Amino acid sequence: MVAVAALAVLTVACGGATDEDPSAQPGAIRIAAFNFPESELIAEIYAQALEARGFPVERLGRIGSREVVQPALELGLIDLVPEYAGTMLSFVSLGDNEPTFDSWATMSELREALEPRGMVVLEPANAQNQNSVIVMDGFASEHDVWAVSDLTALADTLTFGGPRECPERPFCLIGLHDVYGLDFETFIPMPGSPIVADSLRAGEIDVGVMFSTDSALVDTDLIVLDDDLGLQPAENVVPVIRADALARWGAQVEDVLNEVSTRLDTSDLRLLNLRVEDPASDIGALAELWLAS
Repeated sequence: MVAVAALAVLTVACGGATDEDPSAQPGAIRIAAFNFPESELIAEIYAQALEARGFPVERLGRIGSREVVQPALELGLIDLVPEYAGTMLSFVSLGDNEPTFDSWATMSELREALEPRGMVVLEPANAQNQNSVIVMDGFASEHDVWAVSDLTALADTLTFGGPRECPERPFCLIGLHDVYGLDFETFIPMPGSPIVADSLRAGEIDVGVMFSTDSALVDTDLIVLDDDLGLQPAENVVPVIRADALARWGAQVEDVLNEVSTRLDTSDLRLLNLRVEDPASDIGALAELWLAS
């Protein structure tokens, strides 16, 4: 019901410009984000890049979850959204096409799935937001652990921390067992990445799972283990735009968005996420600073 209500509000909001609404921009490229800061920040980066080339942009902000954003994109209520390749592929295929660690294979399947729906998948960024297995640098050095498979001989003596739903998730404990053969001695459920990071530093857990773009991974003593057997699906940030919007504005829009994507990597998102956590931060200013760097 929440998704339906949000979509109804968006329908009204995008119903067209009137003389009484000077802020509305008829014909502008309408850009939406998911309901979390990283998505809004990425959307703002793409928006400012387009504006710098003279394209009119309308920011719809954080309109909700994928259950709201995807139907709005298909209905033509929004034109552009920065997506995460693997998760979007699973969503639009209803799980029939599961993404793999191979970015290009995942992108190919995503393009094939979205083309009949009137959407174009542009070039992916190197930036990915996916599950990452984390240990302390001291632990990694002591046990010579730099990849997830290096945990094989140790796992049954280790304590693992992660989100409460981790034991039931194919890319968390289930996948670590099925792909790597890892069975940890103890699992401790945790409410979020900051708690995982704090617990690793306090020695309460030996291994944890966090998002690869988490701000706690900026220049710290936490080590991201290499997913050497390819458990995690490709989650490249990728602009998805309606084909009619692309036809209306021309190939230069695609060029501008692809230029941004070629520059954006995971370490950028970690640093931007760190800065956006400051209550005094401004997403527009952060996007401008990144684009100018």
